[in-house]
Amino acid sequence: MLLSQVIIGLLGAFLAIWAASLIFRAVALRLEQRALRRRQAANLTPAPAPADLEHDHLVGPLAAIVLAIPIFLGGLVLVGLAVVLKEQMLNEPMANTIGGAVVIAACSLVVIAIASASAAWFFDPSRGRPRCRKCWYDLAAVIEPPSPDAPFEHVRCPECGQLTARTKDLYRTRRKPGLLWLAAIIMLAAYFTYMTPALRKGGVSAMIPSTLLIAGLDWLPDSLIVGDRTSRDCLRIRVSDRRLWTWQQQWLRRSAQELLATADDPQSLYRAITFKRNNTPVPRTHFRALIEGLLSDDPRIADMSQVILRDFVDYSSRPREIDPIAVSMLPHLVPLLDHADPRIAFAAMRLISMTGPAADNHIDRITALIDTQTTRSRSAYYATLARLAVSSDAMLEALTRYCTTGTDDNRIRAIRRAHEIRSYRPELAPLFIRLTEDPSKGIVFAALVAASPMIDPDQAVTLILPRLANYNGYDRMRLLDDLFWQSDRGARYNPAIPRRFKAIIADLRESTTERLDAAIKLARFGPDPEAQSIAQSLRTALDLTEEQSAQLEEAIAKLKAPP
Repeated sequence: MLLSQVIIGLLGAFLAIWAASLIFRAVALRLEQRALRRRQAANLTPAPAPADLEHDHLVGPLAAIVLAIPIFLGGLVLVGLAVVLKEQMLNEPMANTIGGAVVIAACSLVVIAIASASAAWFFDPSRGRPRCRKCWYDLAAVIEPPSPDAPFEHVRCPECGQLTARTKDLYRTRRKPGLLWLAAIIMLAAYFTYMTPALRKGGVSAMIPSTLLIAGLDWLPDSLIVGDRTSRDCLRIRVSDRRLWTWQQQWLRRSAQELLATADDPQSLYRAITFKRNNTPVPRTHFRALIEGLLSDDPRIADMSQVILRDFVDYSSRPREIDPIAVSMLPHLVPLLDHADPRIAFAAMRLISMTGPAADNHIDRITALIDTQTTRSRSAYYATLARLAVSSDAMLEALTRYCTTGTDDNRIRAIRRAHEIRSYRPELAPLFIRLTEDPSKGIVFAALVAASPMIDPDQAVTLILPRLANYNGYDRMRLLDDLFWQSDRGARYNPAIPRRFKAIIADLRESTTERLDAAIKLARFGPDPEAQSIAQSLRTALDLTEEQSAQLEEAIAKLKAPP
């Protein structure tokens, strides 16, 4: 089916182009003859006309011209048939609609434009006749055999006086520039005809070729490249709709990569990031441009900046070193804490966490906004205080104040965020120990979890074991896990911890998961006949899965006393 479409289309295009070129040449010749006769009648051209115009041997008899018209129309019909077959093969509904007619009309105009260009380029071939390269007068009677005194290459036209210096200039094809301009105009008409549906859908910008938009990636207006809320057709939309050829997509990505390497302002950076490869990281050299983009009035640029800044701001517990760019932008970042978009405010708060002691003057502003934030943002504000407290005593005091005052919910979040910097500010250990005497079980639990890694194993046992009875389920196992991990710091020699694990295994009121988990953790402390006997009783006391049974058998093997 595809081969037949190609054959029909090529055959129709060849016939139409050949016939139309004959028609163009004939019409152009007739118009030229009439213009010459009018000039002769007005005595404007007293010299005789060139022989070409008198004998009219360029296009043949009038019957051949009349025959070219039906051949041309038949060729256009074949081209239209090939287009219709193509649309039907692709199951596109435009074969019998206005869209299909537009495509056929555009293809017909392209054929006519090619015919006009062909007629212009091969308008009057020499066919062995020497002619003046300026006025095209027949020089057959002027040229004489070459002699030493008058070389053949130097011939002067008797009509216009033009001196021909080279032999090949005497046998040039006479071309018709007017038909070339006509071909260009018809080709433009074909393009605008083909783009009519896109014009109705996307506006005037849809008429601009994608190739031109890619070439102007770094200098064309935003409305054509990334568009705006009112844009119906721009380069970004064409990419998302997959309307670019493969070579255009590759060119666009290369251009975006080059722009990404040289961009120094938020707008250029936004364009480069919009079209870059997804796995291409943004260089940290654009950190300032991204912060400036965060301050932009364009919500798209601000949103892009806060997304990319996630890669530049450390979201882990270890705070990044103080960044001088963030410090210089601090006066602009603090007002963004009140931004209507919570994501922008969140990004500004994260950037402030990279300023260290420079943020001391804004402690009141930062802490005053904590209670007005959502749950997620409030927790992140506490994280900012924790990171700033690493290098600022003033921020450490603010964090301590929030750990000891306010509502229980806020205090728990503050304790958890303070826990993130426990290894960097040991001054927090007394604070956590003091909070374990709080009447709130939630505060005590958060303080115990935060304090256990910062104190010695014996002190951890003294703090945690007496309070285990106050908790059930996940909270109790979390505290036991903290005790268990103390074994790496010498807690395995504290007999209170293994005893507690044995009690959990033996207590039938404990859940299956807790008892099994306790038996597995107890095996870490080494061989223990009593623990082995207690663990073996779980085989009959608990309904274990195959996986749980395998875990229990492995734990029992570790609990067996050495021979």
